[in-house]
Amino acid sequence: MKKRLNTIAAFVFAGVLLCIGIYQAAEYQRLKRSCTSEIWGTVTRVRYINRSGYRADVEFSVNDRTYNFYTGRSIRRIGEENLIVRYDPDDPHDCYSQDYSPSSGLLWIFIAAVFAVMGVLEIQKKTSQE
Repeated sequence: MKKRLNTIAAFVFAGVLLCIGIYQAAEYQRLKRSCTSEIWGTVTRVRYINRSGYRADVEFSVNDRTYNFYTGRSIRRIGEENLIVRYDPDDPHDCYSQDYSPSSGLLWIFIAAVFAVMGVLEIQKKTSQE
């Protein structure tokens, strides 16, 4: 019974992680397609996230209107004052830093594949024991 639960749990985790990965990959591709303009943005604040690094708040202006966002990845070069920002000319709220782009989802998809393989191996081990 415990092995069966392990197998089910492995496939459930794989499914959830795969969904997260596919969502992030789709969002990343949407941003890459729609964000066709670039402008220099200014780092207004750097926040310590955890041991892995920092996240920067970035501000940029388009058509006399100011927009804010934070970088999606840890930033190691804290002293940066300006970053290149890619944005959607129709909706500048859709933006990202070219230097620190959002997650492509590939890591989540890879981890999902690992859990799926674990589930398959658990099934094969169970059938070979019978």
